[in-house]
Amino acid sequence: MKTCRELYEELEYRENTPAKNWAGSMARVGRINQIKAEISQQIDVVKHKDAILKMLESSH
Repeated sequence: MKTCRELYEELEYRENTPAKNWAGSMARVGRINQIKAEISQQIDVVKHKDAILKMLESSH
């Protein structure tokens, strides 16, 4: 299983690398969604509630 850091690195790479054809584009979108789901499964929002709220407050 990849760490969150590895998943974020792959997500950034996939989002910034264009597909060469339609099929590749569909596979790219699918993988991006899969990575996002894997990241959300690894983050315990209850455990990290204070950090998440602090980040959200600072972004406004």
